Amino acid sequence: MSAVWIFMKPYLISKGINADEVAMYVGIYGSGVGFIGGVLASFISKKFSKKTVLISFAIFNVVAIVILIFIENYQLTIPLLLLAVTFTALAIALSSAIIFSMIMDYSRDTSRGVDYAVASSLFSFTRIISAVIAGIIISNMGFGMMFLFEMIGMILVVFIIFRFYKEQEV
Repeated sequence: MSAVWIFMKPYLISKGINADEVAMYVGIYGSGVGFIGGVLASFISKKFSKKTVLISFAIFNVVAIVILIFIENYQLTIPLLLLAVTFTALAIALSSAIIFSMIMDYSRDTSRGVDYAVASSLFSFTRIISAVIAGIIISNMGFGMMFLFEMIGMILVVFIIFRFYKEQEV
């Protein structure tokens, strides 16, 4: 999802939205939505199991990408732009909140700081690599293929979580 968020600005510019409007929609509006998403993630995570939250948030990510695929295949309107930014900002906020929370959950009591630092750094590194891969896909096949690739990846994540994730014993 982070690769989708990283490329949201150039995508909207490629769709004819001027840079000032993109900064307003993605930078200011998207950041506000992301803040709300972080608060929602905290609330939701307390009410449901980690597995349920992971699957729900991953499905939400798929919906955000489907909106972008729809926009790619049809005309971008301001309501669709707001819908895309809203869902994508929420998706990245929800996903990041649960991932970093789980990193802390799985850190050993005797070395929480080191474990968290290593795991979150590896997570951040994979976000960088995913952005590079997305950039290669966009350069060679366009935004639509990148969105499709990301959607397939998220569907695979949902399947893996559903099939293999076991709740942590407390």
